[in-house]
Amino acid sequence: EDIEGNKEYSDGIILLDARKSTMHQMLYYIGRGCPVVAYLENGQYVLLYGYDQYNIFIYYPEDKSTTKMGLNDGAEYFRTQKNDFICGVFTD
Repeated sequence: EDIEGNKEYSDGIILLDARKSTMHQMLYYIGRGCPVVAYLENGQYVLLYGYDQYNIFIYYPEDKSTTKMGLNDGAEYFRTQKNDFICGVFTD
């Protein structure tokens, strides 16, 4: 499903179209327990599910693997992927 703008669902979740936001801006939402999906140029997507002072934690649903990437390396990587993010925000 393509997200064009923000989309609110009846269960209290809003999907924010966060394209062009930076990965560092997405840390705000991740830190509040809101999932962030990053679409990749190869047509796949990853879930950014946590971070610490050094790393961003990434889940790859295609093979159910996880990894971590340095914050600066992650910011540059997602920049090269066009910073194509969506974020699920809970309104309740």
